[in-house]
Amino acid sequence: MFNSFAAQMDVTNTTFAAPDGSINLPNTITLSTSLDVSKAKLNVTPNKAFLNSSDLTQFNTTGIITLNGLAYLDPISKVDWNDDGTYENCLPDVCSELSYSGGTYVFNVSHFTSYAGAENATTITHPYRDWE
Repeated sequence: MFNSFAAQMDVTNTTFAAPDGSINLPNTITLSTSLDVSKAKLNVTPNKAFLNSSDLTQFNTTGIITLNGLAYLDPISKVDWNDDGTYENCLPDVCSELSYSGGTYVFNVSHFTSYAGAENATTITHPYRDWE
């Protein structure tokens, strides 16, 4: 998407949707320059939501990420701080789960980089652990 306009423009509750999920920016964002929003800068692919906050600084705000088609029992949010493919558990002050149902995981983020879902290893129990 390439946006060009002569004056300032406010957008509110904007959602970028794809088959694998979406990125929603619920707050009002003031755009004062042209933006080149492409899949290289903002994308949702299987179990990954990415927004390049260096290129799209206006969008580096709180948001809601939806990831579709997951097969976890109890997902948690993961974050890739450096966008290098190395994910770690997302801390509660950055990510908070809103819901998980039918393979759709929805969570809030306080700002943007790359995010994914993963199985919460602390909730998995081994079926033969009762013998201890």
